[in-house]
Amino acid sequence: MITVKDASLIGYGDIFSRAYQSQKALLPWGNTSELQIAHTEDQQTLPNYITGAGNRNVTSRVTGVTASFTLYDVNARNLAIVGRGTVRGVAAGAVTTPEAHVCEGLAGELIPFDNLPDLSAPVEIKSADGITTYAAGDDYLLTPYGIQITSGTTITSAGITATYTKLKADVVEMLTSAQVELEMYFAGLNAAQGGSPTPARLRRFKPGLVQQIQLSGTAYAAYQVTGELLADMLVVNVDGYDTPLSQFYSLGMKAAA
Repeated sequence: MITVKDASLIGYGDIFSRAYQSQKALLPWGNTSELQIAHTEDQQTLPNYITGAGNRNVTSRVTGVTASFTLYDVNARNLAIVGRGTVRGVAAGAVTTPEAHVCEGLAGELIPFDNLPDLSAPVEIKSADGITTYAAGDDYLLTPYGIQITSGTTITSAGITATYTKLKADVVEMLTSAQVELEMYFAGLNAAQGGSPTPARLRRFKPGLVQQIQLSGTAYAAYQVTGELLADMLVVNVDGYDTPLSQFYSLGMKAAA
């Protein structure tokens, strides 16, 4: 018996993207899984009124093309895309102007700084009027976020000022930008076929707002990214192609020997 050569698929790989219609670099999303494309259609049937059985004709129209994947690398760029945010870069350096903070002076109270402090550099905590200098260990504990007031503190509800060195950081201001459109490329491999390349081009992907932002838990954070694949009207047939080019997406694979 002649059978079809095995073409089973277990896919994995990296997703790259850039702004649609741009010449920017295709940058990776990192660790992702379950990249899937789904189609929806509107189907109309014409009943067979001659015999009363079955249909005389049927036709369908594609009404939607969507793509989805699970994201595990929670970096600033990815968060800004899925959360419609803006990345604000913070440069490392000394905070020369004392940073004022309100507080109640209660034991256990956390006073977060405006920036992440460099714990290897000096930190000076003073009273709001600048007269009293508070001592680390006696009045407060230094944390990666700011200071936490101790039980024997002399810090009062008048507030404090902090002078410190800030770390380089990225701050994502969520829900501050419009929905983006991306050109996507999947550098896929087929584990079931010895790592054979299985690339995919998603020509115009418009990701939706991620429905849940996981900040704590006992399992790795997994963000479900979904969006619409829109028609790219700029895709037209070129010389050398005998078949039409898709305005939505194309899938590649190594040709069988």
